Amino acid sequence: MPPFDPDHLRRWWPKRFFERCTPRILVVTDSLSVGNDAFGLSTFLTEIAKYQPNPIITTLDHSATQFDHTHTTANFDQIWLFGASGPALSSNEVKVLATLMENGGGVFATGDHGTLGFELCGSLPRVRKMREWQNTPMVNGRIDTVINPGRNHAAQFSDQSDDIPQHMFPTYFGSGQTWNTHALLRSPIGDIDVLPDHAHESECLVGNNLGAPYTDHGLNLIEFPSVAGAPLEPVIVARSVSAGRFLIDSFKPPTTPRVFGAISAWDGHRVAKGRIVCDATWHHFVNINLDGTGAGPDPLLVDPRRGLRDSAGDPTEDFTQVANYYRNIVDWLIPATRRWCSIFEVLVDIRYRFPLFEEFIPLPDPHPCPWDPRVDLGTSVDAALTALKGRGYTDDLVIGALDLAGVNRLADHLRPQAADEKRQDPRSLLRIEELRRGIVGSIADALLRDLPANPHELEEALTKIGHDDKRLESLIASATKDAVVAATDHFKQSVDSTFSILG
Repeated sequence: MPPFDPDHLRRWWPKRFFERCTPRILVVTDSLSVGNDAFGLSTFLTEIAKYQPNPIITTLDHSATQFDHTHTTANFDQIWLFGASGPALSSNEVKVLATLMENGGGVFATGDHGTLGFELCGSLPRVRKMREWQNTPMVNGRIDTVINPGRNHAAQFSDQSDDIPQHMFPTYFGSGQTWNTHALLRSPIGDIDVLPDHAHESECLVGNNLGAPYTDHGLNLIEFPSVAGAPLEPVIVARSVSAGRFLIDSFKPPTTPRVFGAISAWDGHRVAKGRIVCDATWHHFVNINLDGTGAGPDPLLVDPRRGLRDSAGDPTEDFTQVANYYRNIVDWLIPATRRWCSIFEVLVDIRYRFPLFEEFIPLPDPHPCPWDPRVDLGTSVDAALTALKGRGYTDDLVIGALDLAGVNRLADHLRPQAADEKRQDPRSLLRIEELRRGIVGSIADALLRDLPANPHELEEALTKIGHDDKRLESLIASATKDAVVAATDHFKQSVDSTFSILG
């Protein structure tokens, strides 16, 4: 069978599957716009709309409209907050947003220097401790990522609109044998390590006093619930460097070099809550930084500033990576109760891409089959997932499946930690990469074995299979447990054989 264009796959995808998987996003501003002006979000909105399946995006101007009883997980999966200088949240609005988070909804929040964003974001539980919302100055002691002097070799504030981004340093997470970036910074073309630059950003934090309850605005909730006896902490996903020079077009003095948190994230799914992402500044998202809108020409070169676009106006590779970051946020914030639907779609997608469109062979019957065929299939699936989504996607899928199946001890053993954390796990002979591949092979087999080789027959097959969310989760949990049993037998036999050889 010849290769099939996977971009046309969704022609044969039943509409109800799109409806189940479609992210429902509310984008909130208070003085920024969602239009095409310099401080508008139109370019960003265009990019997140490319997420598959295409999200339903609703916008809200908080300077004119308050949050109310409609802003719940019944209507929105995630809320993105771009705070600048609008009205402060009322106690009732804080309760609305806190309830969404408690019920599994995702939240993204950002502002800019000083108190820009505080009114919209700075009083929210969890969000308030994951970013600095008040005390980052605009001039002396500012956080300045416009480090490169630009094409004209002169440090200018307006270099934020040129095609040279800031370089970030992702945090790498692993379990001792493999190391990957956080899911927010993965892409098929490599780890994402760039963002638009700006002369006065804020910073993201891990926070302090995380074990204290949140009692403001009439609420009483556990802000950071405990895992293994300690509050589940946010993580710094990436750090950047502030080392700004004297800016000749705004007379800002140099700033002392230092490293700061550029992105923070909190995995609320581990404690049955919504996930949260914070970013140092909305200048990573607005048009003036992305495509140069409103920046004007460079007075020293008489050259228009195009942001992260080339002379023909086409996106640079850096722009592509920033756009991948946006869509990764959408993906990561999807509530846990809807997450497996999107993962199932990704697996169906790779089923009809090279090499699985011709290499996918269901595991041999009768079940449970031996370990080695699971690993062989998982190796192909892992390669296809990495090519489509970036390194580390398989790891997250497997850990999520182990959590779903209740295999908690193994999930915790595989769960990645930052490179500078000290893992307390006992020494293990487990070949972690092989284990991951065996599990993902089992999951892929359970979900894909009944799909037709011809994608033109996909709609009929998916309709017949009828994967509702509960059945989907049941299939994944069962396949994961089968894989763990097969792995246990396989590794036990390997150990017994080793001991017999050693005598």
